[in-house]
Amino acid sequence: MAIQIFVIIIGLILCYLAVVIFSPFLSIEAEVINKGHKDKMTPICRQSINIPIDDTFISGWLYLPEDIVKPVLCVILSNGFCGTKDAVLEDYALEFVTIGEAAITYDYRYFGESGRKIWNNYCCRR
Repeated sequence: MAIQIFVIIIGLILCYLAVVIFSPFLSIEAEVINKGHKDKMTPICRQSINIPIDDTFISGWLYLPEDIVKPVLCVILSNGFCGTKDAVLEDYALEFVTIGEAAITYDYRYFGESGRKIWNNYCCRR
């Protein structure tokens, strides 16, 4: 009896995952992430940038040190899979700015504030 219940639960979980994975028509509205202590003012050294790529763009933030006289190094900071530029990268970017280096954080294409486009993992040709 216990094995049958276990098999039923596993079957339900697999059915749920199949519906979530293979149903691109399901979507939820974007909601503002509560950043808690991150609700501080925008740093003066931060500029919003858009990098054009093909038919869309990548949204990013450029952090520049004050009083730039000569070219400086630039560190490109990337989050893990599907991470956005505002998750934890700003703290690191500000540390690079304090030592005199520029930094860029960005949202991956089709994520966060980067270009919006319907993206499917499949192609149907007739």
